[in-house]
This record gives sequence, C-alpha cells and structure tokens, in this order.
Amino acid sequence: ATPVSFYATSLLLGSLSLCAALFVNYLINKRKDPECADCQADLVRDVMGKLSVAAIVALGVEFVVIPLYLASLGAQGGAAASTVALMTGEYNIYFVLRLVLAFLGAGVFGVLMLQSAKQAGGIQKLGAFAWSAFVLVLAAEVFGRFLFYVTRVGIGL
Repeated sequence: ATPVSFYATSLLLGSLSLCAALFVNYLINKRKDPECADCQADLVRDVMGKLSVAAIVALGVEFVVIPLYLASLGAQGGAAASTVALMTGEYNIYFVLRLVLAFLGAGVFGVLMLQSAKQAGGIQKLGAFAWSAFVLVLAAEVFGRFLFYVTRVGIGL
C-alpha cells in the first residue's frame, strides 16, 4: 500500500503543481504578448481540465488505499497495530486534517477547476482554483509525510 500511496501522492501533487505553474506561465505570457492570450487561455483551460481529472482520480486512489493500509497494519498486530493506534489516537487530528485538506483541495477545488475549464472566459477564476487546490493538497501531503514518519514503531533494537 505504501508504494501505491507514494505514486498517488506524486500524481496528485504533480498534476496540481502543473496547473498552478501553467496559470503563472499564462499570466507572464499574457503580459509579454497580449495578442496570444486568448489562444493560450484555451490551451490552459484544456490542459487544466485534463489535469484536474488526474488529480481527482489520484485522490480516489488515495482514499481507497488509506483504509486498506490501516486495515492491513491492524491485521498484522504488534508494531504495525501500534502504528494504527498512534494514527487513530494520539495523531488523529493530523490524520483527519490530512484527509479533509486533500478532499477540499483535489476533490472540491478539482471539480471546480474541471467545471471552470469547460467554460469560456474566467481564466482568473480557474487560476485561483488551481492555486487553492495545490496549496491545500500540499499541506495535506506534508501532514501525510509527517504521519508516515512519526507513527513508525521500531521493531527490535
């Protein structure tokens, strides 16, 4: 489950960071050459729409893998069960916060990005959604990495 989670995180953050970077690139190029702004806005909308779908799919994968990961750890007993106990006990607030931020970022803002990408105009709104999604998911994944390392229970020496 851990490798799948890492790959899903890479796809999730990668797609949203590309959306944020595309919007910044659009703003820079619009300032340099205003004549090509409409053409580039269409391209940005098209790519961001596809990347938002990738982010939503990656979020779905993460939301399937996380419960499976916890269940497999709990079933192993010993140190693995201690990890689950830490994650759902002492560090529960971070775990819940990670899930909520990821859902808000990739789920809610991902859907808003997809809807906004299908509409003509409103590129500023699309950029705001992209940056909001990226920042929320980045924070969620920082919590995820924190949980991964802090809930590690050593075995043996």
